[in-house]
Order: sequence, then structure tokens, then C-alpha cells
Amino acid sequence: MALPKEPRQKMINMMYLVLTALLAINVSAEILNAFKTVDGSINNSNALIDNKNQREMKAFEKAITDQGEAKVGPFRDRALAATELEKRACSMIENLKLQIRMNSHGKAPDGEGFADDNMDGPTRVMDNQRKGYMLRDSIAAWRQELIDMAAPGRKEYITENIPLKLDTPHVENKGNRDWVGSHFRMVPCIAALTIMDKFANDVKASAATVVEDNLGQINALDIKLDNFEPYVSANSLYLMNGQTFQATIGVGAFSSAVNPEITVDGQPLAVSAGKGTFSTTASGSGSHTVHVVIRMKKPDGSMLEKTEDLTYNVGTSSFAVSADLTKVLFRGIDNPISVSGGGVGAEGLNVSASSGSCTRAGNGKYILKPGDANEDKIVVTAHRPDGSTSTLGSESFQVKDLPNPAAYVGTSGGGRMRSAEFKANQGLRAVLENFDFVSGVRFEVTSFTMYVVNDGQLQQGTSNSFSFAQVAKLVSSCKPGTSVDFEDIRAKGPDGRTRKLKSLTLQLY
Repeated sequence: MALPKEPRQKMINMMYLVLTALLAINVSAEILNAFKTVDGSINNSNALIDNKNQREMKAFEKAITDQGEAKVGPFRDRALAATELEKRACSMIENLKLQIRMNSHGKAPDGEGFADDNMDGPTRVMDNQRKGYMLRDSIAAWRQELIDMAAPGRKEYITENIPLKLDTPHVENKGNRDWVGSHFRMVPCIAALTIMDKFANDVKASAATVVEDNLGQINALDIKLDNFEPYVSANSLYLMNGQTFQATIGVGAFSSAVNPEITVDGQPLAVSAGKGTFSTTASGSGSHTVHVVIRMKKPDGSMLEKTEDLTYNVGTSSFAVSADLTKVLFRGIDNPISVSGGGVGAEGLNVSASSGSCTRAGNGKYILKPGDANEDKIVVTAHRPDGSTSTLGSESFQVKDLPNPAAYVGTSGGGRMRSAEFKANQGLRAVLENFDFVSGVRFEVTSFTMYVVNDGQLQQGTSNSFSFAQVAKLVSSCKPGTSVDFEDIRAKGPDGRTRKLKSLTLQLY
């Protein structure tokens, strides 16, 4: 059981425990008078608690005037709920006290004139009429309600520091060892009334703890701003001649004791003294965005999260055009190129081709499909924020057809090959040898004529794969020692043209 802080309250509790123990030994006039003395002290303590609560509720009203309803209101409302519970509980306790006095030869309507040593009244009301069990359940409910009225993050403190609990005193009589029996069964009326006042005191002290703690937490949740730095926020991170530069300049305040969690594009940022610094190397012209997430734990235990997208632009002083993969452009396929510069971001550039099509594929990235000419000129135009347009220049690239591929069976481009490996293939492949471009360039073999010399006999078949019946029969007849020739091989490329490939000869073993 948590002990009260005030010395007077500690003394009252000690006297109450001693007198409760003495009841098991003897009920003398001196003990009855001692209970009256303790009861008087408890009532005086209750009055002091009431006065303290009144002062603290006035302090709430002043705090609302000084700091506003939005900040103080939730704390004030919890304190008011605690005081309302205390009034409701004490009213119930007073009603039970009246019933005990009336059943101990007291006179209506206030029950005065009761017999101090009467043991029938408390037993009849609290045990036989089950009012003690109702009080027991009410105390448990009041305690939980008060705990729920704690300020954010303060439930553990309130749980440990309110005196309102269902402790059962130790008694020698085995029949009185339950909560109701130990407090009220065959107990003198004055002792039962003192016990009831003790419960009222516990309720008042517990409610006062909730009120006091809520009052103290009004400013405890404030983050102390102890660090100040100049603050500059520009209207743009990229400007051109003629544009207006505008910035908001002031002093930023933050707490060096609160280190938030900061991530930039999902990667954690080192934070010290309440702030972190992000840096990256600018690359690739145009607009770039980084995603920032800031999370911090507030003093009340809840999490605060803020997300922000930071955008910056990368440009160059002069324009540049480059083919990304080779020094030339190839007809019939997608040629990736990069364009940058001109003093504007990638979004301000217009790129066109003199003999073909050019489409944008990203920041500073374009796809060029050359036309029939042997040269393609790429023209770059800048559209500036002030509305002006200017041609930055042009760059010419040689245009070539795709080279002819070579015929392969599996991984073999001619020579010796195992017969089992040969039969495992579905047909011929057209492979671009030593072509430094992209792996996505594909040729499809459209036809070939296959010649087989087996046991001195020459046989032939024409198809586009080994699955055609005539060619499939030839393939199945192949064995070690068979000579296989492929002639008149035709393949179609991504440019739509059909090429004739060089012959392929295999010697199976």
C-alpha cells in the first residue's frame, strides 16, 4: 500500500491500523474514545484535502487564461472528472454511514444518538444486507476510474501513488478473514464509522493526487527550445537570368535534447543536437526529388511523424548530347541518348531529330529512332522560365544498319559438335557477334536449308526450325560421324529487314 506523503496523514493511518488490531482483543471505553479521536483527525484531513483541491482547480482556470483552452483544457477536464468521482463516492459512503447509525439505535433523520459500541448495526447493514460487498466493488471501480484519469504517460505513477486500494487487514477470527468481515462483521459502530471515513479519506487523497498530477503536467509536455540558428528558405533551388530570387529569413528554434529519427529515401540520417545534415553529389540534369521522413517521440509517449519531398534541379552551363551506348546510331531499334545543359533543367529542354523520331524517357534521357538517312542531327532547344526560347545547338551522329548476325546451333558457330547436343536444339539462332549495344537486339531465323551426309547419302530439307517433319527426320538420323550443312539461311531483324546469313557447317562426333 502506497504511504501518503504528509506526516499528518501517515499518523492517521498508523492510528487506524493500531486501533483495528486492538478491537480483536477488547472493546473498552478507552478504545471507543480512541476511535472517535482518529475519526476526528480523518475528518480534519478531509477538509484540508478539499481546500487544496479548490486551490488547484482555480490554478487550472488561471492556466487556461494564460495558456489557452486547447492546451490546458484536457488536463482540466481530467481533474474535474476526478473531483466529480470524489463527490459521488463520498456521497455513497455518507449514505452507508447513516444506515449504520440508524441500525445502531440512532434516531431519524440524521441517525444521531447511536450506540458507540453497538455491533449489530454494522454487521446487519454491511454483511447481512450485502452493502459491504457493494462498497468493495465500488472501491475497485473508483480506483480504476481514477487511474484512467491520469495525464498521458502518467498511469504508472497514479497506479503506484493513490492510497485507494482493497487491502484486507489481518484478523484472528477465521470467520472474518474476507474483506467485508475483517472491516465490518461484529465491529462496534464507532469503529465502522471511522473505517468508512478512512475510505472517504482514501478517495479524496487519490482524487487529489490525480488533480495535482494533471496540473503539474500542463507544462511538462512542452519541448524546451534551447537552440537557435538562422533560418533561410529560398523560393527556388534553381534560377535563371531575369528570375526573382525570394527567401524567407529568420531564426529557427529547436531542442537539442530531442533527437528525431530522420530518413532520406529510406536511409537513416545521423542526428546530433536535434538536427541532421544531408548531402549528395548532383548528377544527371533535370529535376531530382528526395523523400524525407522525420519521426520523434513526444513527451506523452505518442509518435509525431512528418514527411516532406525535397526537390532540386541539376543543370550545366552548356548543353551536351551523347549516345549512351555507341558512337553511332543504328536504324530500326531504340537508341538511348542523354541531353543536358543549357542552363535549364531537363524539363525545359526540347529535343528533336532531323531524320527520325525522338521521345523523352526520363530526366535528360531520350529514345531516338533514326530514319533512312545516313546521318541524324539532334537539335536541342531551351524553354526558359521567363517564357523565352532559344536553340542551344545541334549534334550529328552517323546512322548505320544493324550488322548481319551469324548462324549458331546452340553455342556452336561451326566445327565439331556432339551429336546429342546437336539434337537437343530446336533450330538455328542468329547471334550478333562482338556488337557493343544492348542485349535486347534480337534476330529471328525465318528459313534455312539443311543438308545431311550420312553413310555416303546426301539428304536435304527446308524449314525455320528442327520441328518441321522433313527436317526433324533428318535431325533424328544424325549420329557421330554425320556432316551437317546449313545453306541459304535467312533472318529478320528488329528493323524489319531480312538478311541472308553465312553458311554453317558442323561435324558431329
